[in-house]
Amino acid sequence: TKFNTMRKFYLILIISFAFALPQSVAQQLLSNSPTQTEVKKCYTAEWEQQYINRNPSSPSIVSFENWLESKIVEEKQRRKTEGVTPIITIPVVFHVVHNGTAVGTGINVSVVLLRQQVLQINKDFSNSSNSQYGVSEDMGIRFAMAGEDPGGNLLAEPGIDRVNRIDAGFSAPPFNVGYLGSPDYLNGTIKPSTIWDPSRYLNIWVSDFQANILGIATFPLSSGLLGLGGAESASTAGVSVSYQTIGSVFGPATCGAYNKGRTLTHELGHFFGLRHIWGDSNCATDYCDDTPTHKEANNGAPIHPKPNSCGTADEMFENYMDYTDDIITNTFTSNQADRMEAVIANSPRRNTLGSSTVTKVMVTGTNRISFNDCSGSISVSEKGISGTTNRYRDIYLYLNAEEVATGPATVTITKTGTAVEGKNYQLLNPTAVFATGDMYKPVTIRIFDNAEVDGDLTLNLGYTISGTGVSAGSLAQTISLKILDDDDIILSQGTFNLIDENFDGGPLIGWGSLSSSGYPNLFRVGPNGDANGSGAAAYVSSDNINFTNTYNSAAGGASAIRTPLINPSKVKSLNNLQFKYKIWGAAADYGIVGYNYPGGGVFQWPGNTGLNGSGPYYGTTAVEANSVTLAIPANLQSQPFNINFYFATNGSGKGFSPGLNVDDIKLMATGYPIETAVSSSYTFNVITGNTHDNNFRSISNNMILNMKNSNQTINNLTAAVSAAGVNKVAITTPAGTSFRTEKVISLNPLVANTTAGYEVTLFYTVDELAAWGIEVSSLKIMKVKNGNMVGNNFTPTNAVLLPTTFSDQTSKGYYAFTGTVTDGFSDFVLVSNATVLPVNLLAFDAVAQKSSINLIFSTNQEINNKGFIVERSTDAANYEKIGFVNSIGNSSSTSQYKFTDNYVSPKIIYYYRLRQVD
Repeated sequence: TKFNTMRKFYLILIISFAFALPQSVAQQLLSNSPTQTEVKKCYTAEWEQQYINRNPSSPSIVSFENWLESKIVEEKQRRKTEGVTPIITIPVVFHVVHNGTAVGTGINVSVVLLRQQVLQINKDFSNSSNSQYGVSEDMGIRFAMAGEDPGGNLLAEPGIDRVNRIDAGFSAPPFNVGYLGSPDYLNGTIKPSTIWDPSRYLNIWVSDFQANILGIATFPLSSGLLGLGGAESASTAGVSVSYQTIGSVFGPATCGAYNKGRTLTHELGHFFGLRHIWGDSNCATDYCDDTPTHKEANNGAPIHPKPNSCGTADEMFENYMDYTDDIITNTFTSNQADRMEAVIANSPRRNTLGSSTVTKVMVTGTNRISFNDCSGSISVSEKGISGTTNRYRDIYLYLNAEEVATGPATVTITKTGTAVEGKNYQLLNPTAVFATGDMYKPVTIRIFDNAEVDGDLTLNLGYTISGTGVSAGSLAQTISLKILDDDDIILSQGTFNLIDENFDGGPLIGWGSLSSSGYPNLFRVGPNGDANGSGAAAYVSSDNINFTNTYNSAAGGASAIRTPLINPSKVKSLNNLQFKYKIWGAAADYGIVGYNYPGGGVFQWPGNTGLNGSGPYYGTTAVEANSVTLAIPANLQSQPFNINFYFATNGSGKGFSPGLNVDDIKLMATGYPIETAVSSSYTFNVITGNTHDNNFRSISNNMILNMKNSNQTINNLTAAVSAAGVNKVAITTPAGTSFRTEKVISLNPLVANTTAGYEVTLFYTVDELAAWGIEVSSLKIMKVKNGNMVGNNFTPTNAVLLPTTFSDQTSKGYYAFTGTVTDGFSDFVLVSNATVLPVNLLAFDAVAQKSSINLIFSTNQEINNKGFIVERSTDAANYEKIGFVNSIGNSSSTSQYKFTDNYVSPKIIYYYRLRQVD
């Protein structure tokens, strides 16, 4: 870390991480080419539509669907007459189009991975991949490796045709697939030169394709419309997948979103007639009644329930025809099976695959088992989705056999980590019993929701085996769950700046930088920067002496300034990113915005690209200056990330200074608001001795109150706004009329408790307390004991607490009042400072004698007063009871009291307090 103060202005060289972007990587990252966030899992629908656009006479999607619908009806009627359709086995050939590298290197994938891939599609098509849906079904299709080539020659590697693209005269991959109208090299050159008879073989091409496209399939034709042509032909029929997707859940090539073999499952779904589950348009149809309507494609790993604006209560994002991560997908449905059956029976080239005479070599696996996520670590929110009392969510992990269990075995799950069983989670099935033929067993973990700000916790799972029916694999033998705390939140009645940086306030906490190795154009912070703001700015400079706002345009590479880590779970939503910038540079020396996940890759902001390989921020004939507002990508609303401002150069020497300058960076967010309507929280348990905050929010996710430091474990505790309003309500006390808030906040357990001690914080909006004016800061907390509602009369069961803390958060639209409670749970309101206690204390004095201390105190009002506990301390913090003084009598006249402490020592300071008892 370097901090430099020079030339009478402050300059910060941002903390530099051990991270280097090689020039080639930087140029690729910051170019106009798609980044990892723009991976297209599938290009089938677009490819088909492009063909239709180019060939208006070709059969339309509607005509195909009309034909297929009639064939589905025919097949259902045939099944009813003839009985169950037998399962067919299709011979597969993988055309591995590689760069001449050794087998098992890069694109030239190993036979082991290709065999794993076949095992995976067989599980997926046989409904053996853990689907939780009752409509899931076996597709009636199995796959085997082809034993011989079209000339009848036995294959040394069954089912594999390795094609050295150099020997074949092909250009270097990635191959064009017609993306955005580019020349279709895959279908125009590669396929026709390598395809095996598609009426006898299912052809699958494995290579690397343009624009990060993972897969593309030819869609089936309707036999009655052959004369009209079609996107598929005898020289193109089949499926193409990226080499990076080959493998299985049990044996993936690498750990990643799409590395477990489900891309081929998805593309084979297209090959046999399935549409994307969202119908390739918002709220469109996939022509299957048993798949719920999706608004659009899902990515990543969504959580249930996932409703949408199409009227769907919960989406089926586990369906293979969605875009979710491989680890999520596990379902084909009954109606999807109907479509496949009709296509296989009637569509050209598919209708002969089941009867192909090609030798079929079945792929078999072992009885080894592993967890279903090879990454070894998954994250899950603790936010409950089931139940109202002690809410929870169930997480399903699976122990998968490579093929099947060969006999009986009992697998016992082991567990370690910072999460506490019974409090944070419960392992619902600590043992998994395998029988002969079992392919998998679920491991169900119930994650308990709580209101406690306890940070992220870990749960590490492993296993031991008893019996020989299964054995331990070599990968994914343990898995770590990171249970994400959702209770550490930021309160605000509206939008606020989660990041608000103008670079004028001194050292930047949590900011960082990264750059290409040896790159001289680094981000600095100081008054030499100018981004149309005021004061200092962040800017790029290659000048290590005077730090001028100039850069070296002859150097190629990239550098970036990075924000602190942003945790979106702290707010209700992230709204937009705003900043100012100035730059000249050139079309190839430009600025761009990106983001990264901790420990992960760096990604461009969606849509944040310019033309011709440039970024969106550059000048060509003069300095470009502007203020920018960018929408927040949906994938950044749910996981921590950093924002990066990049400057990249191509080293041409044609760019002009200044390089990228940025200032006034604001990340706008909507905080969690204070609950103002009658509402209650879910029910939670609070653990004794816990110093963490417990944030009780309403079912609408708005803050009600906070409690901590409970001296008892309290089960089934619920907070509520039991009455709402913004008015001052008059209450009657022995001393006259006073006032309380109209809003009443409650905190009560299922079983009444009048002895627990804790600290409580009540939240009120500025509007709810506007009627109190300047009196707000002096309001007290009035507590009503369990079982008594707040009315308009002050009763002896009430207690008035002087807040230990008053927090004025008017900038975020609310106030917070904290008090210490010693006698259980109740309703709470705020009352005027003039509202009196059941006892009005006139005086309280201590007089030191030779060997004792006399305590003298007096009252002039007592209501239902039993007496006073006398407490003593030597540190003004920890008190103990030393005696009790009975009440003289409940009256409005003056009462005098005296208590003598005879157990004192010289040279010690004593502190005393009175505790009134009703």
